[in-house]
Amino acid sequence: MTNESNAPAQTEETPVPTSHVGPSTRGGQAKSPLGPEPVTIVRCRTLIGWMSEQEAVTALLGRSPGPGDDVAEPHKVARAHRDAVGRRPPFIVRQSVVDRNEPVLAEIGARPELMAELGATAWRPALVDLRNVIAFQKAINLEGQAERVGTVAADDMRALADVCVPPTQGSPPAGAITDGDGKGFTVSSVNPNLRIVGAHVADASLARGGTLPPVRVQALTLFASMTGSNLTAVSYKGRTFLRDGYHRATGLLRRGIFIVPCVHVEARSFEEVVPPGGSFLGYEMLFGDRPPVIADFWDDSVAAEVEQIQLRKVIRIRGDEFMVQR
Repeated sequence: MTNESNAPAQTEETPVPTSHVGPSTRGGQAKSPLGPEPVTIVRCRTLIGWMSEQEAVTALLGRSPGPGDDVAEPHKVARAHRDAVGRRPPFIVRQSVVDRNEPVLAEIGARPELMAELGATAWRPALVDLRNVIAFQKAINLEGQAERVGTVAADDMRALADVCVPPTQGSPPAGAITDGDGKGFTVSSVNPNLRIVGAHVADASLARGGTLPPVRVQALTLFASMTGSNLTAVSYKGRTFLRDGYHRATGLLRRGIFIVPCVHVEARSFEEVVPPGGSFLGYEMLFGDRPPVIADFWDDSVAAEVEQIQLRKVIRIRGDEFMVQR
């Protein structure tokens, strides 16, 4: 979706704004402002040049500025990055999808799990040139990036396919936290691809123990799964955007690998490009004269390394009983 990332209202590896976190040790833990429990801090690269000045200052500080903070330097850095974007020549649309046949693409296209997941979406396996792909995600998580892309070679398309469109996906959490009264459950993961994927209502029998007969009940079931995270390029109105796989795409670009396998989608609307509900760059900026491309995450004139809180994806299910008027 969509860092791979992306999602949720977030894509696979989207970092989380640290608007309420205080000073921290990079890559370590800091005390939560809501209590004594520590929070995990991660290193990120952030597209400062495309943020509003206030949002950029918050990202650079790692938290919302307080009354006693000297914010002159973050404001200066934010303006410098925004000015650097403004000095760029207008964006030139170039072909992103590479017209080249690779045997591994047919294998990706035949995977039943991809067919089931993407359903009626207009998609196909393809090669994409990451240098020409636009980014709408504002930040990427750097933690574990080098390990994730490994030492794969630019000419090894099968190994690249395993990284970009992996044949297996993660498993959902093995257990859940149960409320004390037995009427609620919570599951969580640092992987944002944990999602509710379905629901089911059915008659069931509930055992009561001992010699008591079972009770007939109605079972209300929700299904949670770790959905697939594939490097996904989406084309719309002549431009191509990265919807999911930011963690991998930026890691591969940093190693000088540009042409990679992906799931390519022909979007029918802007809503099929950018996941709803997230803090992403908007339509006007993405279709403006100077949108960010994936490589801009590594350009220090328009992006910066910052610290952000790592969040967990949480699914919370609770059954409550109450009366309403007829």
